[in-house]
Amino acid sequence: MNSHGLLTNYENTSDKYNEIEKAEKAEMQQMIDYDVFEPIGPNFEGQAIPSKMFTVEKFSPTGKFVKMKSRLVAGGHREVSLII
Repeated sequence: MNSHGLLTNYENTSDKYNEIEKAEKAEMQQMIDYDVFEPIGPNFEGQAIPSKMFTVEKFSPTGKFVKMKSRLVAGGHREVSLII
């Protein structure tokens, strides 16, 4: 248990970072697999929507560490919709 009362499941810091990297890569691969992104070129005249990556530790109901889970979220509220 660490100073915050949370369970830690890593031998060292690099193990945790490796798990975070693995979770983030899995999330990005899923975005690619589901064709979520639309490529834009250098002459794109619109505005890109900002995004953030969140990573959390997932635990079983008994408190045992299960996995790291990452999620990419976009600021969709900033998207400009066209009214025709």
